[in-house]
Amino acid sequence: MRKITRSILVTSCVFAIPALAATRLVPDEYPSIQMAIQDCNNGDTGIVSPGVYYETINFGGKNSVGTGTEPNNPKIVGYTIIDADGDGSAVTFENGETSAAVLTGFTITGGFGTLNSAFEAGNTIFWGGGIYCYQASPTITKNIIAGNRAPVVLANTEAESLLGYGGGIACIESNAIVTHNII
Repeated sequence: MRKITRSILVTSCVFAIPALAATRLVPDEYPSIQMAIQDCNNGDTGIVSPGVYYETINFGGKNSVGTGTEPNNPKIVGYTIIDADGDGSAVTFENGETSAAVLTGFTITGGFGTLNSAFEAGNTIFWGGGIYCYQASPTITKNIIAGNRAPVVLANTEAESLLGYGGGIACIESNAIVTHNII
């Protein structure tokens, strides 16, 4: 009689399960909006409670969502404030962000603009007091963008002059979606 041997092949399968997008809460988990953005991965959402946040934020190439708690409620949007306090653009997108990078539900104020020496070398030109988009195409919707400025100081020479474009928002080399904002 012949002995029949059967081999059992056990295969271990690893299934890739997509990671769930994280939600980051400001100020409950993060004291600042920028800190929450820095911890975000693409697809994550930062939810910001009403309050005044004295800071400038840069999405840093993250295709994540930054939102106030109720972007459809103008009263709550009015109380969810990013105030740059004259320290550059209040919000910056300059690292190739796509339309998946979303800014919604904020009052953007106190911005002064971002220096971009790529344009008209020799002049000091500031762009986008409230929101600055350069080579990025975010979605900017349901915000109030007010009380920002870009400088205009004419001096004796062009090199001494300060010029500003887009006190509220400037989008350069951008296909930004800008909709339903009060500017």
